[in-house]
Amino acid sequence: MYFWLKISPNYNLLANNIQIIIEGQTYGEIDFIIEEVQSKHIIHLEVAVKFYLGSAPYNDPYRWFGTNLSDQLGKKVEHLKIKQTQLSLRHETFLKRMGYTIDERHCFLKGRLFYPISSNCSAEGTNKNHLRGRWAKDNTNDSNQLYFALKKENWLANLKHDDIEESFLITKPKVSKWPICYAQMREDSSGNLSEVNRLFHLPSTFEFPKN
Repeated sequence: MYFWLKISPNYNLLANNIQIIIEGQTYGEIDFIIEEVQSKHIIHLEVAVKFYLGSAPYNDPYRWFGTNLSDQLGKKVEHLKIKQTQLSLRHETFLKRMGYTIDERHCFLKGRLFYPISSNCSAEGTNKNHLRGRWAKDNTNDSNQLYFALKKENWLANLKHDDIEESFLITKPKVSKWPICYAQMREDSSGNLSEVNRLFHLPSTFEFPKN
């Protein structure tokens, strides 16, 4: 987000990662303070990148879990809205001494939602074009696809052919004690690989909390 804001023609990045320290006590950290070019409004912006697995009912944000099951979409949204974006309101005097008077407060939650592989559901209250994936517990084996295990820093963006180390391609997800995120790849007639989906393969012991 830092680099996007630096090159955006619509916003001026004024400050980032501002620690609120008053009389030696730290009260929190503000992600970004930006200026909207057209309106000249000063905006406090909080940003998060998260990945959640859906469990019915899918219209409930608290039924979307991270691989750490204590992490929930509903909790994250609540934290951003009630705590993080309110730091600039609770500590207006501190920011004014730094030269910033906040006109607007917003949060931006980016990431990917993983739906059950057998479901065509869609989470309510999300952008219809949000990044999607699937999760499954069984050993999915599609003979037309290859699988490439991803490091966490690669969970967000789609892969390109040049990103793939072909020696690490496998024909089906591995059985593991831990959730593993895979890019599902397909090879065209020219031998070029392209990503067609994301799959979280879960161990058989992985259980979503009861409603």
